[in-house]
Amino acid sequence: MTAARSLSVVIPFYRDEVYLEAAVTSAVAQPIDDLEVIVVNDNPGPSSAAFLSGIAARHPIRVIAHAENRGLAAARNTGIDAAEKEFVTFIDADDVFIAGALAKNLAFAARSGADLTHAPTLLLPVDRLHPIPLRRDELLFGRRNSGATFEEAPEAQYIVSSWSSIYRRDFLVGRGVRFDEAQRRFEDRLFVLEAVFSAKKIAFSDIPARIWRRRLGSITTGEREIEDVAMQLDLLTKCVARARAYAGAEGDRSMALQRELHHSICRVIWEVRALDHDPRQSPALDGARARLTAAISGLKLRRKVFADLPTMKISPLDKSTRNHGPVSRAKLMSAYDMVAAGRWDALYDWRRAQVLKPAIAATGPTMDMELILHIGLHKTGSTYLQRVLERDSERLKALGLLVPETGFLKAVADNRRGAATPGHVGFFGAIRSGDGAIFERLRAECVASGCSRVLISAENLSLPFHGAADRAFLMRRAAAGFGFLPRRQVIAVFRRPDEYVERYWREHVFLATGWARRTAEEFAAELGPQMADLTCLTADWRKFANGALELIGYETVEGASLLERFYAALGVPPPPDPPEGVIYPSPRAEQAIAGRMIALARLDKRAQADAFAEFLAATAALPAIRGLMAIPAEARLRLIERFEERSAPLLRSIGVAPPIEGWRRDVEAAPAPEAFHPGYLEAALRATANAPTGGFTPTEPPLSRRLYRLGRGVIDRFR
Repeated sequence: MTAARSLSVVIPFYRDEVYLEAAVTSAVAQPIDDLEVIVVNDNPGPSSAAFLSGIAARHPIRVIAHAENRGLAAARNTGIDAAEKEFVTFIDADDVFIAGALAKNLAFAARSGADLTHAPTLLLPVDRLHPIPLRRDELLFGRRNSGATFEEAPEAQYIVSSWSSIYRRDFLVGRGVRFDEAQRRFEDRLFVLEAVFSAKKIAFSDIPARIWRRRLGSITTGEREIEDVAMQLDLLTKCVARARAYAGAEGDRSMALQRELHHSICRVIWEVRALDHDPRQSPALDGARARLTAAISGLKLRRKVFADLPTMKISPLDKSTRNHGPVSRAKLMSAYDMVAAGRWDALYDWRRAQVLKPAIAATGPTMDMELILHIGLHKTGSTYLQRVLERDSERLKALGLLVPETGFLKAVADNRRGAATPGHVGFFGAIRSGDGAIFERLRAECVASGCSRVLISAENLSLPFHGAADRAFLMRRAAAGFGFLPRRQVIAVFRRPDEYVERYWREHVFLATGWARRTAEEFAAELGPQMADLTCLTADWRKFANGALELIGYETVEGASLLERFYAALGVPPPPDPPEGVIYPSPRAEQAIAGRMIALARLDKRAQADAFAEFLAATAALPAIRGLMAIPAEARLRLIERFEERSAPLLRSIGVAPPIEGWRRDVEAAPAPEAFHPGYLEAALRATANAPTGGFTPTEPPLSRRLYRLGRGVIDRFR
């Protein structure tokens, strides 16, 4: 392979231990002869150095360490400076290259002679098993173009990220294209503008090169959120300044500036959470607001930008979001004028006026009836409790406690474990969809029952996968739907965090949700911090119930079972003959590890459910692997530490003392797992291979054969 086909791949590393090796493997596996992979360690310390030494022992990589944490922009600049090959590209530590695709795009980049070559990206959303094309790439970059100037291909201004392109290193060095190290986060767009404005020739490939993994955003503190908003506003300020400099350099380049002004006001309205904070109550953002106002002051947003084809293809104009109504062109220009005039308080009030009211309306006058809401955290015995409540409903009704039929799902389609139920999941569905009819049916059932209390038990109500804005919106809907029941109590069951997260991951594998795409360790790293945070999971519901929150430990306490303590919280005696044992058991760790093969196979839902059933039956008699947990010990200890930090104070405030030190000792003393039994993998392979890929469809023979048979029939008849 010639020198013109040599490539440096730069991977910044901070705290992505769980994902990094997959990124490295996807790079070194590319069929590129002259390839170097540079990992820039921006997390200095002995633990990260030891971790990266292990990666380097298994893969041909160069590791360059910062003496201190300097941010993602600085890490990428370090990689550019260290690169020795003719081309440079970037990938984040939690993303991967598509097999062979980087090599094909490198060959195309070399042939094109372009300064930068953009390639499409596949997006892996949080809730998907398999990646999908990135929407902006579909809209703007679907065709191959072996070379154009920026003026000929203005859509390049909307390239999503620095990592979606391959760059000539002499172009980056010669034109001084660098990441702004003051932007420790949200650094990509400014680099993209610098690159496309500086490039003499830009090429566009039609071969997707990488998979961009979307990860569930962790719940940040208010201080960090303010810091992030300020940094995003400063990014917009810098982007406008760069576009302004480009537009004023020579000729008529005003449209590039107009695109950036339009893009910036759209980001302020729809993406940057600046308008979540009242300017009269968030002085920490005053400086960033003032800098953006100064950047666009005196610049008019012209109507001609609405005739710009690339801009209109991706513009969010005239589209509603979950929380807000649509914004017209006139309203957008008015919002821009408010920012240009520094009237951020007026802009905040305008956006607040656009907040959509919950689709669920209050269901009539209030009732003197207490609502008890069991927000069933997954894998905390919810199914067992719900089946007991279902069986015990008549006795409870005689005691004045209604367990309504409204919203209760008695059976789950395509789940071969027959006892499965998410309980009153109809209410969760109604809250998500905005359909208030179910609350009217609940009111009617409450009135007819004559009871003084009503119990709703549903999984998913803790909203573990939702961000702050979505959570607030859904809670407004819940408050409206249950508005006729103002007296409220909320009950939740918690369990030891490492076991909770482990069993929840196993469940997702056998439900084949998007989370099954992740290994148990990836799942723990991404969702674990939120699942180990009871303060987060229960805060909105505690407010909903005016502070009446009851937390019950899953494990047996002083001889009292979960069922006994749950019924004690309800204030009624438990049933005299409750079912014994576990109604809806979690799959074993070894079953989940091997079963991911079925979850990741491209099977339809019914074939997948049949394959899982075959697999579970085939592995039921195989020996359990002693000491096996899918989440490694270090990750389990991190979950316990997170629980101690975020959940223990809440529990202690209500008189519950979790045995955290005992949990730690259990993890540290756990024996090394035995060898993995090959029968599990063989069973998963067989079940996947046996699953039908589609229904049986009888086909007609070709017309010539039918005519031949007809002719033979006539001849035979008259012989």
